[in-house]
Amino acid sequence: MTRNCTQNDLIQFMYGDLPKDACTSVVAELDTEGESQRDYAALQKAQKHLPKVSFAPSQSSIDRILEFSRKTAIAAHWN
Repeated sequence: MTRNCTQNDLIQFMYGDLPKDACTSVVAELDTEGESQRDYAALQKAQKHLPKVSFAPSQSSIDRILEFSRKTAIAAHWN
């Protein structure tokens, strides 16, 4: 069988970022294409070794965003 999905498609599928219509074809290919299955398994294994990160903005960043939001909401209300 001819391989239709790319490694990028598999990565997007793995992270849930692939459009729904493309997911259908990736799932179908993973059901039948051995090379895609091996690549997907390798990507999943690599993902497990990535460091877990979390991002937390500083309080000053949050305050600036909230202040900007307040100002733009007031401006939009009066325009």
